[in-house]
Amino acid sequence: MLKDYLAISSLPFVDKSLDEFLEYVRNKDLYCIEIVLEMYDKEEIMKLKNEDFKILAHAPWYDVNIGHLNENLRKCSVKVIKESIKTCYEIGCEILTVHSGRVSSITYGKRYNVLNKTIDSLREIVEYAKNYNVFICLENAANIIDSTCIKFEEFNYVLENVKDLYVTLDLGHAITSGDFDMYKKFLKDYRLKNIHIHDNNGRYDEHLAIGDGVLKKFINEIIDAYKNGTFYLTIEVSKIEYIERSLEFLKKYL
Repeated sequence: MLKDYLAISSLPFVDKSLDEFLEYVRNKDLYCIEIVLEMYDKEEIMKLKNEDFKILAHAPWYDVNIGHLNENLRKCSVKVIKESIKTCYEIGCEILTVHSGRVSSITYGKRYNVLNKTIDSLREIVEYAKNYNVFICLENAANIIDSTCIKFEEFNYVLENVKDLYVTLDLGHAITSGDFDMYKKFLKDYRLKNIHIHDNNGRYDEHLAIGDGVLKKFINEIIDAYKNGTFYLTIEVSKIEYIERSLEFLKKYL
């Protein structure tokens, strides 16, 4: 059933407990969740071992930079991701989404240096994850000044240089990149494991309800790919009320 692959992200529940988030999803009669790992302490996350949800996870990204040009800081970030992989294994989660490295005002002109460090980190992370049967999925970034992998060229460069790396396609981010038509190619790519679906008005990463921005122009081809694919569709909006509107919008297509 399609509903078996429709997930809700914990992102808009930042001021709620994990139990409140789980109860909300249960009340929507859904079975998949994406846990933002840095929102909860380890003890709370371990409660998920006793739950029946299909669990996806998002690795920490605030203050984590796997493309840092300072080797000590890069290694520290890799360690954080490895800890996330072990957490995934412990709660029965097979898909972990990670962000690429970031640039600073000092390293902005060295984007490919940062990307190459990101590749080094991801090669190590992917090999480590194989020991725990976890798929590492790289997420394309929104058009934010310190991000890499905004443009399709950078994202694909990393993807093509890391064996056994998979994809979390963030549709809202792709819209802000100006490369949406190129990113849509991943809708039919075997490496696609997860889609983050949310909306915006074409320029900024707003994480609006689906249907409240420009994404509705593309919804038919997205849903067609979802119906014919084997990836998860994760509603990743910024407010709880946006989940309600997103589910109502998707009813017409699912």
